[in-house]
Amino acid sequence: MEQTQQRPKFNDLVRFVEKQSKIMQDPVFGDIQDVRREAKVRAPTVNLPYGKSASKQSFVTAVSPVTTNAVANNNVKENRINQSRNVTLSNENDAFSKPCVYCKREHAMERCETMSKLPHKEKVEFLKKNGFCFACLIKGHLSKTCKKRLTCRSCDKKHPTLLHFENWPQDGAIDTKTPAVATNNTSCGTAIEANSVTVTRPPTDQTEAGNTDHKLAIVPVRVKATKGSHSIETYAFLDTGSSATFCTEKLMEELSVSGRKTEIMLQTMCYEKPVKTFKLCGLEVGSLEGNEFIELPEVFTQQAIPVSDQNIPREEDLKQWPYLNEVKLNSIKADVSLLIGVNIPKAMEPLKVINSQDNGPYAVLTHLGWIVNGPLGISSHVDKHGRQQVTTNRISVARLEDLLIQQYNQDFPELTYEEKAEHSFEDKRFLQIMKESLKKRDGHYEIRLPFRKDELSMPNNRQMAEQRAYSLKKRLEKDEDFKNDYMCFMNDVLAKGHAEMVPEEQLHRTDGRLWYIPHHGVYHKRKKTIRVVFDCTSSYRGTSLNTELLQGPDLTNTLLGVLLKFRQEPVAVMGDIEGMFHQVKIPETDVDFLRFLWWPGGDTTQALREFRMTVRLFGAVSSPSCANFAIKQTAEDNEGKADSSALNTIRHNFYVDDCVKSVPDESQAISLVQNIKKICATGGFKLTKWTSNSRSVLASLPVEERAKEVKNIDLEKDKLPVERALGMRWDIEHSSLTSL
Repeated sequence: MEQTQQRPKFNDLVRFVEKQSKIMQDPVFGDIQDVRREAKVRAPTVNLPYGKSASKQSFVTAVSPVTTNAVANNNVKENRINQSRNVTLSNENDAFSKPCVYCKREHAMERCETMSKLPHKEKVEFLKKNGFCFACLIKGHLSKTCKKRLTCRSCDKKHPTLLHFENWPQDGAIDTKTPAVATNNTSCGTAIEANSVTVTRPPTDQTEAGNTDHKLAIVPVRVKATKGSHSIETYAFLDTGSSATFCTEKLMEELSVSGRKTEIMLQTMCYEKPVKTFKLCGLEVGSLEGNEFIELPEVFTQQAIPVSDQNIPREEDLKQWPYLNEVKLNSIKADVSLLIGVNIPKAMEPLKVINSQDNGPYAVLTHLGWIVNGPLGISSHVDKHGRQQVTTNRISVARLEDLLIQQYNQDFPELTYEEKAEHSFEDKRFLQIMKESLKKRDGHYEIRLPFRKDELSMPNNRQMAEQRAYSLKKRLEKDEDFKNDYMCFMNDVLAKGHAEMVPEEQLHRTDGRLWYIPHHGVYHKRKKTIRVVFDCTSSYRGTSLNTELLQGPDLTNTLLGVLLKFRQEPVAVMGDIEGMFHQVKIPETDVDFLRFLWWPGGDTTQALREFRMTVRLFGAVSSPSCANFAIKQTAEDNEGKADSSALNTIRHNFYVDDCVKSVPDESQAISLVQNIKKICATGGFKLTKWTSNSRSVLASLPVEERAKEVKNIDLEKDKLPVERALGMRWDIEHSSLTSL
């Protein structure tokens, strides 16, 4: 169609979809995976963290020898090919039916003696080639999703007897014959894992002096809290393969600091798992001799750092290397309690480098002192069988929320399309008008009306506005209550300066920059209060104010997102911007587009006079986007000057004029409310009608700033009421949300 430049029809679309469907269902090419996918999270088995989690990743490269059996075992894990599309689950030709799938004799493959004598690698290759699950020997699924794992009759472990071999891992280790490799996963605390590789050297006719002892970049340091003077001497491992920094829980206790509980996804060389940790802020590290300290932005705690004392370089280790004479290594009685990653570049920064000679070690002078890397001598860390113990680390920390979001975006790609949607031409023009006309006047933002055209000329519709005013007059004279409510509203608008009477010298305009807006009153269904709505859709000679205004992009946060964040933490607060639209002013060049007719003082016996709004009004299609732009601009203008948590709340926890936010504790809630009020006040916005499920938070607020339902209650005795929160029923006392 594209080549012939023909306009596609519905039948063309149907044929295209059918063709693509056949392509996707092709058993060979229909399931090509997206190589850009970097992480997979099994959502049903991973709980969301109870605190904000960290966002760091690190990879420490490790090289270890592996044997044929180890490779085969690894291939079982790595070569997981999705065969579910072209394999039908049935009892025919499986491991438990006759004849044998392998030798075609009258017995089940699961009992096949011929196959059981095969090398383990050949068994695995046969099962993989024929689409068998490695856990239950049934076709149609993969072992990672298998729910019917067999138990070995030889060792009682969770694998088929057919795949049993005598050196199956015992207690997490794989031990094979010479040349032997044993991999022992030793857990250090609950998170950082050390992979210990035991290497057995085969006997030779030559006499060896021993095994080379390799040292790591470990240096003695002082660690202290930023606001404290007490410091602790310990060893720090400068890990250039890690982008996260860790310390032991013991060091946290010695420094008398506390952190926030969080959960991180930790990956080792063998597997990954979520682990609980503390996130510390406000720590510093320095050398033993200097007075300068380097700030550590964030540190995660673990029970231990997987580095032994044998990895620490000592002064006596350098004696056989004359070119390292100027290197001075301090020695202290301490463990390695700190692992510094590349997120602290100042600690890694080389001030001086002594290069390696004759395959010897090299030394680097850092701000924390000298570090030495490489072989330093003969290792004594061998067992009675002559096996050398080698420690390798692979640390990976990831934010669980990010992994979940990434997985959900893969499952529901339409979500990412919505988030990355480009602005239309009209939206771009709207934002350009906002940015170019933005000013501050009398403590409020002033923004032009976003018209579609620069040169606008409107017909004079005063006659139509007069007819609507006379219709309103009839209703006012019939309903005294309606008249009183209407008059009170209009008098309040005029008293606050949101509208003004048009000066006599400006009454007559002939340049087309003039429009009269009819208005009417609407009662709130629940509150029974009146709101005067200006009818910007009212048309005259084929045009109206709203048809000439740009609506602008939707700058409102999603309702679901705001509600979910509202339920994230235990202490909840809710406030309201008073008259949000009326806080954004209109420049004098545009106010005559907002003229309306009214009787002075609400006295309908007098002649109609011309008034005009000076602020955003209810009924204009552009008002919501303009007001949202102004509140977000308030946060932008205070960036770097105000509390970041309050700024983020203004950006992400407002739904139109409602602020709904939850925090971990009451003191943080009290501070947050005060900071939000101060920031919003700089843009002319006043937050009021505050409520909370915490009595301490309510007590910290002036009575006049509280919501009507909690103004006059006894905070010590009375039960907290039920409120409305974003269209939901909020039981404040029991902190529950239900639909209305």
